[in-house]
This record gives sequence, structure tokens and C-alpha cells, in this order.
Amino acid sequence: MKKLFVLSLTLLLIYAIYYDLKVGTLPHTIMEEKEVMAEVSSNEGASSPYFEQKVTPGDTVLSIIESKIDKPIPISISEVIQDFKKLNSGQKPEKIQIGKKYKFPDYSKE
Repeated sequence: MKKLFVLSLTLLLIYAIYYDLKVGTLPHTIMEEKEVMAEVSSNEGASSPYFEQKVTPGDTVLSIIESKIDKPIPISISEVIQDFKKLNSGQKPEKIQIGKKYKFPDYSKE
């Protein structure tokens, strides 16, 4: 029974190390700055404007857009997802990473 416990503990430790090295448990940039880096730009290639912002811990695509326009989003969530994917070459909104900059659709004029 003791050997089984040691074996399972060893396997758990190996999995934890693998997960930490492969996926990571800490942000990649360890919050080098907490300030919001938002730049309003116009998008020449697409029909809708966008702004770029660096993602901080706890941010979601919807929360970033809502904080930018200071009101509820005027279109459906599925349209927001489609617009986000278009602006970020197919990047899924669920897969955004802390510390990276993404383009977000700007609905402030709608």
C-alpha cells in the first residue's frame, strides 16, 4: 500500500511539473505593467473600427469592450465574437492570453 501511495504521489508530481512547463500557471509577463494600453485606431482593411489593448488578468473580450464604450454592447455576443475573430486572424476569444495585445471591435459610435 505504501508503494502505491509513493507511486501515485510521484505520478502526480510529474504531471504537475509537466503542466506547469507546458501550459503554465503564472502569467507570461508577470504583470510588468498594470496600466491599460489602449490605442484607438482606424482599420483600413475592414469595415469596422477597432482599438488595441493589452490583456490583464481577469479580462474577457466582452469586459474590455464594455469598459471601452462605457455602456452595454449594442450588438449580439455572437457578432462580437465574429468581429473579434476577423480582427485577430481567427483567434478564439476564449483563448486570449494575459500580456498580449489584441484588436477589439470599437462599438462606441453605434
